[in-house]
Amino acid sequence: MITLFIIILALVCIVMSIAVLLQSSKGSGLVGPIAGTGVTTMFGARRTSDFLSKTTVVLAITFLLGSLLLNLFISKGGTGTSESIIQRNAGTQTYPSPNVPTEQPQQQQPAGDQNNQGNQP
Repeated sequence: MITLFIIILALVCIVMSIAVLLQSSKGSGLVGPIAGTGVTTMFGARRTSDFLSKTTVVLAITFLLGSLLLNLFISKGGTGTSESIIQRNAGTQTYPSPNVPTEQPQQQQPAGDQNNQGNQP
């Protein structure tokens, strides 16, 4: 049931995208200088834009309500988890032991002391 609902919601998204792309801009944008203003009046763009605007609003409301309902179905249906993996494994995490060297490294003498050792008899 949830899979069918997700498919319907995806189809609503696709149709809404197409409806938005089919709408003409209010300022005629780049189409005005190329096609002229007579093209929109010849085919009755006013009625078409009213239909596309109303269709876009209806599809947007359908998408919003469908998304909210889908979220409720998924969270109540038992397919979702009540806690995340991080919350479930919060107290069981183990840390590696620190890498402590067993021997102390030999300390090197400063450069100034080596020059003094060469001058000694």
